[in-house]
Order: sequence, then C-alpha cells, then structure tokens
Amino acid sequence: MNVRLSIITPSLNQAIFAPEMLSSLKGQSYPDLEHIVYDAGSTDGVIDIWKKAENEGRLKLFVEPDRGQSDAINKGMRVATREIVGWLNSDDVLLPGALNAVAEAFSKNPNAVVVIGTGGRMDFKGNPIKIVPSSRLSVDRLKSAFEIIQPAMFFRRDAYWKVGGLDESLHYAMDWDLLLKLSKIGKVVKIPQHLA
Repeated sequence: MNVRLSIITPSLNQAIFAPEMLSSLKGQSYPDLEHIVYDAGSTDGVIDIWKKAENEGRLKLFVEPDRGQSDAINKGMRVATREIVGWLNSDDVLLPGALNAVAEAFSKNPNAVVVIGTGGRMDFKGNPIKIVPSSRLSVDRLKSAFEIIQPAMFFRRDAYWKVGGLDESLHYAMDWDLLLKLSKIGKVVKIPQHLA
C-alpha cells in the first residue's frame, strides 16, 4: 500500500485548536504524509505552534495573506506533491488509523476520484454531538443534501484540478460544490470507517 498523501490546513487565529489537530496527525504514524499549512497572518500565537512543528519536520508552513479559506486551500493544493489530498482545518481532528483506511480504499479502488468515510461533530470537551454516516451518500441525494463531514473526504489531486479546484467565491459550501463536481468525473467510494 504505497499511497502518498498530502493534507492542507488553512489557518487564521486557531491557536486553541491547533495542538490537538497536530496531535491527531502525528498519531496517524503514516509513512508518506505531507502536511502543508497556509496561515493568513494569525496574531494569536498559532504561527509559533506551526513553526515548532515545521522545525520538527512535521509540516511545511506558508504565512501570507489570502482571500479566504478556499483561496488558502487552493494555494496549498498548488504546492502539494502527493497523489491523494484532503484538507484538515485547524479545529478538525483525524481519528486513529484514518489515513491507513483512506490509503487502503484508494488502493482497492484505483478508479476512485473520491473516498469518503464517516465523521462526527464534537463539542469543546471532545464529546460527540452528531455522527454523520457516509452510508446515506448517493450522487442523486448529493444534489439536495450534503451529509458529509468534510475532513473525512479525500480525493485525487489531479481530479481536484481537473474540476478547477475550490471555487474561491464560496466560503462555506465549497466542499459540497467540489464533491458535486468530482462526482461527475469519476467514482465516489464510501467506506464505513469513522475517520474524523
């Protein structure tokens, strides 16, 4: 299973969340992971957290203004070098074994452009609020409902650019828009694993 992965993190003043997110990535112990952080110029100390992780060889940091989250993610995707990509916001976490499950799904489904697992929302104490299963996903249903936890969605980088990447005019529904576009050009694979 030699699947190379890139994770993009857009950031702005997320120091309260960044350590837990970084810990969740470190806990993956994934052998070929590239983590790219685009920070728009935070003033809450999170840049120091990113720099420490960069010095440990855990991420590549870029600090520059952006035109919003979609722009920052597209910037990260432009410098990403791995074939499979996803984005993990500063206030998101991946669950243990998530990246191995994603890599296995892409290995078993070479025609897949997207792999989606289940995910959940939690409160500030880490207590689950809502679990969002991918089992209800269908391309027809996707036209009217987005029942996916975005950090549980991974895709091929070439497919991402084939559909033009994220629409930078969208600041909240860009993940839904991206999945709709990707579903038109290739196979979407649902896996039962709880990823994020």
